[in-house]
Amino acid sequence: MTTQWLANDTPSYKLFGVPANTPEYRFRNEQQGTRLLAHEHDLFEQDQSGQQSQYVIFSNVDDKTYNRYFIYFHDHDRGSERTPQKRLALVKMTINELGVATEELNVNLMRN
Repeated sequence: MTTQWLANDTPSYKLFGVPANTPEYRFRNEQQGTRLLAHEHDLFEQDQSGQQSQYVIFSNVDDKTYNRYFIYFHDHDRGSERTPQKRLALVKMTINELGVATEELNVNLMRN
């Protein structure tokens, strides 16, 4: 887990107002993003201590990537936000929903 420090020394998690333990990954492609979200969701769902963040931050997210991949989470009320100027996207996980969202997203990607 890394926190990306931005030019103005504001960590990514502070831009979104989420906990400091929020994981952050560099987005490379949809398969990698789906795999990472599924992994983080499993950790979140299994967390008994309440220490696991329910958010995931992705860097390297341009407009095209957000509109093709992350907008799906936003459109289905599972929660996503972005800071286009910093190329960041935030996904909010909820118990038992992200697994369904990821499964539906995989079906949609296979159709395209």
